[in-house]
Amino acid sequence: MTFKDIFNVGDVVKSFDFNPAICDSYIVAQILEAGPSAYTVKVIKSVSDSAKFDAQRKGAELMVPYETMVDFLTRITLVADKDTYELICSEVPEAA
Repeated sequence: MTFKDIFNVGDVVKSFDFNPAICDSYIVAQILEAGPSAYTVKVIKSVSDSAKFDAQRKGAELMVPYETMVDFLTRITLVADKDTYELICSEVPEAA
């Protein structure tokens, strides 16, 4: 299974770190680049069992590989396409 050419630059995706049946740990991130073997993403939200780890990942640029040794159908899913995400962001006022 491969997730290559499924998503586009600018899309926002949810990417699990592990199979959610084992551990509910994931990121929500915007795709910055589609490289030869992975998407480069900027983390918007991180969910894990560690608030410190989540804080470290938020805003970080990470690699989300197209394939892993133990893949599953929902490892990477679309949260919002680029146009929808930009529309949502334009309608939300900046925090003071």
